Amino acid sequence: MRKIIAVLAAAMLATPVSCSKSDDKKDDKSRYFVIEDNVLVGYTGKDAIVHIPDGVTEINQRAFWGNNTAVAVYIPSSVRKLDENAFWSCNGLRFVDIAEGTETISECVFWSCPALKDVNLPESVKYMDDSVFWAIRGLTLHAPENSYAAEFAKDHRFSLDYTPAVYEDEAPGKHITASQYADMDLTEFEIGSDIAAIDANAFYHCEGPAAVTVPENVQYIAPDAFGYCTGLKTAEIQGCRDVRANAFEYCKGLEKLTIGEGTVSIGSWAFSYCENLKDVFLPESLSELGEYAFEHCSDDLVLHVPAGSEAEKLAKLAGLDYDNNI
Repeated sequence: MRKIIAVLAAAMLATPVSCSKSDDKKDDKSRYFVIEDNVLVGYTGKDAIVHIPDGVTEINQRAFWGNNTAVAVYIPSSVRKLDENAFWSCNGLRFVDIAEGTETISECVFWSCPALKDVNLPESVKYMDDSVFWAIRGLTLHAPENSYAAEFAKDHRFSLDYTPAVYEDEAPGKHITASQYADMDLTEFEIGSDIAAIDANAFYHCEGPAAVTVPENVQYIAPDAFGYCTGLKTAEIQGCRDVRANAFEYCKGLEKLTIGEGTVSIGSWAFSYCENLKDVFLPESLSELGEYAFEHCSDDLVLHVPAGSEAEKLAKLAGLDYDNNI
């Protein structure tokens, strides 16, 4: 196997720092939008913050298909319809603001956008297909009270907030960006001390590395960041505050996991289907353990937790074997 050594201290800089709907300092980026008869049929830009031009009435199917650089998207009031698959598999997408005016959100529009956390939905929406947000966990929909969108959120068991969200970069600085090393033949790598976050699918399906250490400077590990890293045997997370849903799902070779002090949250399904995982060391700082975080791991799985800690209580609630050998 060809050996590739990746030192990730120089990972790509995630360009967003802070942005909100009131930000009026935008360059003219119209050349990146392919628009035909007021229908947006494609986007060729690489910006993290994307403002779709006013005057667009429809976002065509697959317009943003597989775009991994867009982090926040603002859809103007002129848009009436989002066609099927418009944002399919935008792995880095975290925030979407849909202005008042949109009426129809078709099937699979945001299908498989694993990092998506907040979507602002307007009162004008009259139809949303059941599959709009398929394969997304940890999503909050923001919608007016008693609106169609609010009822959709309730019916589909999404977290609901009646207050619109404002996008702000949770981890300013250098990111290992969405899908940056996905499917690469990495056998060794080091996550540098200047990395602020690891975005969705960053190392997805990297089969080679046998060990990974996530230093304490990393503030979050996004969904599917290490999914299907089947050669991984040990993982040490040195205090990363937030390990999100599905972060290490299907790491079938993983046997030992050590999570250091400073980690507060482990998301749902974070280490699910790690079928050889037997030893997990959890810190006293842990206060949230998502549903099925260790589902379908080894039958011999034991959580090693501090006596009397919140981690111990969470292990009991989850019905997982634990001891205080830590």
